[in-house]
Amino acid sequence: MLRDVDFEVEPGRTVAFVGPTGAGKSSIMSLVTRLYDVQGGRILLDGSDIRSLDAAELRRGVGVVWQDVFLFVCKEASPTTSAWATPPSARSGCGRWRGP
Repeated sequence: MLRDVDFEVEPGRTVAFVGPTGAGKSSIMSLVTRLYDVQGGRILLDGSDIRSLDAAELRRGVGVVWQDVFLFVCKEASPTTSAWATPPSARSGCGRWRGP
């Protein structure tokens, strides 16, 4: 639960939310992108409550890089196919990389 969160982003600025695990970064981005609607208070974008905006349109204007990065390794690779551009269900010989 977030309490007493208040910040302003000037037009044209890029913002990064960084901090330790549990600080609320993912919660803030989930609210900003309307994966969840706020239960109290409000989030304004150009003076308008984001709940009045189309969620899909709002999300097109926000870039998110989550803290959990998933890499895949494949037994086979070819110049014409890429594990990055192929849906997981269509990948053969690929699995999630678990790290060293």
